[in-house]
Amino acid sequence: MLERLTEIGLFLLPFALFFALRFAAARGWPSTPVLGTAGVALVLLLAGLVWFAQVSRLGRDATYVPARWSAGRVLPGHGRDGPEPGGPEPGGPGPARP
Repeated sequence: MLERLTEIGLFLLPFALFFALRFAAARGWPSTPVLGTAGVALVLLLAGLVWFAQVSRLGRDATYVPARWSAGRVLPGHGRDGPEPGGPEPGGPGPARP
């Protein structure tokens, strides 16, 4: 039930923010410095997301190893260089297709 309410709330949030901004704009707010600061924050957020995507990306031939439970501890997921053990060799024939 809580998950469904969270989904509905996240869906309605942009609409609520839009109507709040329209209501505030009718009263002469937000000012130019507030809009400028929000614009700079948005640009920095997008730049940070692009940077994070580039830094945390796995290599072209890397295989993702999911997180697992070992000896009472969670070992985080990571990338392993090279092909997956037991998988096809790079450049070799792929799986048979019907």
